[in-house]
Parts: sequence; C-alpha cells; structure tokens
Amino acid sequence: MKVLITDLTRMRDGHVCVAGIDVDKDRRVRPVAASALSARLLASRGGPLDLRSVIDIGRTSPRQSRPEVEDVRFDPASIRPVETSSGPDFIARLRRLAVDDFSPIGKDLRQQGTNLVVPKGKGRCSLLIVRTTDPVRVRINAGGRLRLQWQDDLDLPITDVRLFSDDMRTPVPERVRWAQEQLAVGGEVLLCFGLGRPYEELHWLQLNNFHMSASPEWQLQ
Repeated sequence: MKVLITDLTRMRDGHVCVAGIDVDKDRRVRPVAASALSARLLASRGGPLDLRSVIDIGRTSPRQSRPEVEDVRFDPASIRPVETSSGPDFIARLRRLAVDDFSPIGKDLRQQGTNLVVPKGKGRCSLLIVRTTDPVRVRINAGGRLRLQWQDDLDLPITDVRLFSDDMRTPVPERVRWAQEQLAVGGEVLLCFGLGRPYEELHWLQLNNFHMSASPEWQLQ
C-alpha cells in the first residue's frame, strides 16, 4: 500500500502516530504496528516519515473497530520512501477528501466543555479533514499546552509534531508564532482532526495537523 502522509502526531514517550491517504484507493488510512512507532522514523531524525511524503508500507491487513475504521496493520520494517508530493498537489489531494463540518463522525459526537468527544466504541470514523476559511488560532495556553481555538466555542488539543521540540512534549514558541503569522495571512486551511484512543471511556477529538494553502510546503525538513 502506498500512503501519502497527511498526519504526523506526537505521542508520549518519544513515539508518533501517522495517518494519510491510500494513494490507489483515495481513502483515509492509519497504519498501526504491533507496538508504537518510534520518533526515530521521523525525517528530522533520518527516517522516512514526513508530511507530503509518499511511502510504500508493504502488505497490510485491516484492524477495524469503531471509530478507528481507518486502521490497518503493517510492519514498520517494510516502509520504503517513494516520492514527495509538491505543495499544490498535496493541498489538491486534501481538498478532494475534505468536508465542511464534523457530521461524518456521526450523531455520537458531542461537546464536553470546549472539547468534542465520542463514547468509547462509537462514531463512524476517526479521521476527518475539514476545510475552512474562518479564522484559526493556535496558541500555547497558561498550562504550556498547545491548543486550537476555532469557531466560537472550541478549544482543542493540537498534536502536530512540527510544533514540538525533540522531547515530543514541549511546544516551541518560535514555531507556534510562525504558524500564527501564516494563519493570519488568510486563505483556506485544511484541518486534519483525529479521535484519540479511549481515555476515561471517551474518544477525545484533537487537531492532528493543519495545512495552509498560503504555506503548502511546510514539512519537518
């Protein structure tokens, strides 16, 4: 399977999660391995994983459970770099799968405070690309956590690996300021959302990554 990487998110303990688009079937996919993927696979550390990169992940098998219907099992040792998509082609590919709201997740999605959640095992999908031209703000809150402020009442966690230091925990203020400046330019923004694995019987919505038509080339490297 060839995968165009659209989502690279930081996890705890120096691990990452990757998601993208199945190039041949034009559908969302999240490759998962027997154990968490090491951050050593990131391009910034000499590995093959970067946004806009197309990788061949070899043979896969489905590992579907709601809401993670996009999951496929694979062996990280099988990863082979194929090519890097140009910025305009990458944005065009995202647009083809983008939607205008959260409705594809289904009626189980509900608001909890300033977050959105789905009960464990519910929801029709766990990956979503939402297009918007509305103002998007990223910030580091008083607790040192990276957050997305969007629409009138949403304040969601951001796990975009490009905005974190090598420890995968600490947001880098300079990178966050740069992203804020680019977002302020305006234009279309493609927000890659994901439902996390269940915590306290809930899947919490997070912003995995965001891609800007004004800066389509933004990668780790």
